[in-house]
Amino acid sequence: PDIFQCLSKQCGDPSKEPVQPFVSFFSGHVATMVCVANHAYMHGFKRFGVACHVLNALQIVRLLATRGHYSIDIIIGWYVAIYVSRSAGRLGRYYSKGVRMRDLG
Repeated sequence: PDIFQCLSKQCGDPSKEPVQPFVSFFSGHVATMVCVANHAYMHGFKRFGVACHVLNALQIVRLLATRGHYSIDIIIGWYVAIYVSRSAGRLGRYYSKGVRMRDLG
């Protein structure tokens, strides 16, 4: 909406406009690749997990070089992925204690 006002020359005085808050969205690309790589590595697909981490590092360089994300977005994406994947693993192990496959069906 602001771009249309400025294109039609109805921008107001920038010194009197309110300052817009900085909003950071974490990088879903990085977070997804970290979750996939960690999951694969923990379940025995070690070479695939390492390959995903290497490709993710190249993706991070690409995102920073093309200014696809701010660096803080990438760091937060990595942190969110580690936090989510560890928590999900712990919850899965906690709720599956003592449950046999034949009891589920």
